[in-house]
Amino acid sequence: MADREYAEARAGHLATRSAAGLVDFSFMGHFEVSGPRARAFLERLQTRNLAQLAASKICYTLLLRDDGSVFNDATLWCLALERYWLFTGRPGDVDWIQACQSAEESMLELLSGQFYIIALQGPRAFDMVRSVLAGPPRYFAFTRAEVAGVPAWIARLGYSGEQGVEILVPDAAGAAAWQALMQPGVCACSFETADSLRIGSGSRIVRACRSTIRRACCRGSLPRSCGVRSTTARIAAIAVSIPRNARSPKAHRCPRAV
Repeated sequence: MADREYAEARAGHLATRSAAGLVDFSFMGHFEVSGPRARAFLERLQTRNLAQLAASKICYTLLLRDDGSVFNDATLWCLALERYWLFTGRPGDVDWIQACQSAEESMLELLSGQFYIIALQGPRAFDMVRSVLAGPPRYFAFTRAEVAGVPAWIARLGYSGEQGVEILVPDAAGAAAWQALMQPGVCACSFETADSLRIGSGSRIVRACRSTIRRACCRGSLPRSCGVRSTTARIAAIAVSIPRNARSPKAHRCPRAV
């Protein structure tokens, strides 16, 4: 939906803190891993103990290279004992994941682009999903429902420090689902807003020149030599400029380990 208009980043930040904001996360890499050896393959690919991940539960995890270094972070959804969804920030990660498989291991299916992914964040987020759910799922869990008359997956996830869910619908129904969620007081937010919300809730945001930005974040400054001042520094400035009473009302909390 390239023609969609988004709020200015600071306005989107404040709207999400006071009511709710929507962000389109459909760019994400989405993969299904299934089959008798799905769990064994994923145990080798990432850092979580999947014996403790029950059906309808989600865990945040890290994908590791053979030398133990981090390839990317991800979320892993357990649909059933032999069926999982894996989400990363890059659809192109499928090549690396496929390279990690042996011929006899589980089936990997690329689902990127088949679902429209909407992040709904803010203190009103749960009120908005009560029309389709009796109550939100437990933290890092998901359920099935209907949004805009189509089947949807609703997961209790977030990056903003506020209440939040992520909603998946078939890609063809994405526009209808987005419009159904754009109720009075809800703001269509850009990625710049999403990044400022992450910073405001205590998360770090890392882009190009990772080590330089990481050091700069610790010092509270970003040198011009990094070459990303026009993006990352502006995002940090948005978060810092927000009044304290409009930032995340709770301390940043890491997901409970599974």
